[in-house]
Amino acid sequence: MAMSSLRLRLALNLKLRSVAAVSFARRWPGTRCTAGHADERHATSSANEQLILGIESSCDETGAAVVSTTRGLLGEALASQTESHAKHGGVVPDLARDLHVAAMDDVVAEALRDANVSPEQLTAVAVTIGPGLSLCLKVGVAKATKLAHQYQLSFIPVHHMEAHALVARMPLHDDGGGGGGGGGGGGEDAVPSARARFPFICVLASGGHNLVTLCRGVGSHTILGLCLDDAMGEAFEKTARLLHLDASGPGGGGAALEKFATLGNPKAFPNLPVPLRNQRGPKTCDFSFAGLKTSVRMALEKELGEGWAPSDENASVRADLAAGFQRCAVKHLEERTDRACEWAKSLCKRDGLPAPRQLVLAGGVAANSSVRASIERICGANDLELVAPPPRWCTDNGVMVAWCGAERLLRDDGVLAPPETAEPLEGEKYDLRARWPLGDDAPRRELAEEAARARKAMTPSSHKRGNARAAAARMAKGAPYDRRKRVHAPLGDESS
Repeated sequence: MAMSSLRLRLALNLKLRSVAAVSFARRWPGTRCTAGHADERHATSSANEQLILGIESSCDETGAAVVSTTRGLLGEALASQTESHAKHGGVVPDLARDLHVAAMDDVVAEALRDANVSPEQLTAVAVTIGPGLSLCLKVGVAKATKLAHQYQLSFIPVHHMEAHALVARMPLHDDGGGGGGGGGGGGEDAVPSARARFPFICVLASGGHNLVTLCRGVGSHTILGLCLDDAMGEAFEKTARLLHLDASGPGGGGAALEKFATLGNPKAFPNLPVPLRNQRGPKTCDFSFAGLKTSVRMALEKELGEGWAPSDENASVRADLAAGFQRCAVKHLEERTDRACEWAKSLCKRDGLPAPRQLVLAGGVAANSSVRASIERICGANDLELVAPPPRWCTDNGVMVAWCGAERLLRDDGVLAPPETAEPLEGEKYDLRARWPLGDDAPRRELAEEAARARKAMTPSSHKRGNARAAAARMAKGAPYDRRKRVHAPLGDESS
């Protein structure tokens, strides 16, 4: 694909996103529009504010935004690659890198123009350095390094998942700069008007990540649950492909599956499993969606045969499976989140922290209405307030990176001096972290083992040893196996 063609398509996409943002702002009055009103916003600047440019390129979205430490979001721009990757059935790293390269300069320029800010007015540039695709991360880091060197700006490396969690704290423009999200949290907060107050629970569900954390503060996160295989968003995408749904629209395969599921009966396939419900060993808050996806594939082959093709005749079967898959996946998320809420409260009590009073739902899957309704039920049962970013900030974007940079700048935490060169010297490399744990997960294992010990204590060990000895004695006498009782039946009188 020619580079000029890429630039033209991405320029058109940026224009369309700006137009869409106007209608979005009407639907969500608590958010800033990405186009227009720049002069008005710039006129209200204060002497002590700091401006941060955020750059995101970890996967298949090229995003940039400018935020103020006193006024929140000033401007943003985003170029999506969803349509380009849909025909390949997933993100192609080389193609994603090329699209980032083609879009990056225009996206950054659009964000600055929308904010009515020049690079010289910036205080810092924040950029995602991981986790993500290294080929893609490099494009954003290279642009950020070049800008920071050229204009002598502070450089702030950002963790992609922390950015997802913290963007929910960013005050919306109608918050009035005071109050906050009504949450708890002890000590002084560098953002008095934050919508989510530390400590809070964060459920992150996206195409590449699935985890539950206890967010104690900026840079301080305790992992309560991780994904063991496919993330929830990835499972939605793969299941959409199994069902032959069109994933080229906004939201990709996940949005297509959610829409298609409304046509089906979620209980038509009762044998679809809720993942890990019958797991052996310690009960955890970990997630697994690969088995559920496989169950859908097997059900499709059983109902429609191998080599089936989508048609109007089998649409009802596919819709029922879509609805059943979504029901089981959401139930799995709900059950694990409920346990994570208990664990988070226990950890806060142990560590002398106030109990969390808010739960943040972030990531692209947070836009799913069934997921939101499910998490709202969990919040109600655990006396928590649900805080979620507007839907357009749930997927990857520059706003979350810029705001995460602002949080760190306000605390002077992880802020680096301007780079000495515009690119690495010979023998040096950009700091890219394709794999980068968000926080400590030792308490996750400790709590699971503690719960397992508690359950084990409920069954006397002497009773277990007695059963084992009796079974061994029957086997030694050659007793036949009684399948109904799952024991070896006695041959006769055992008293001898």
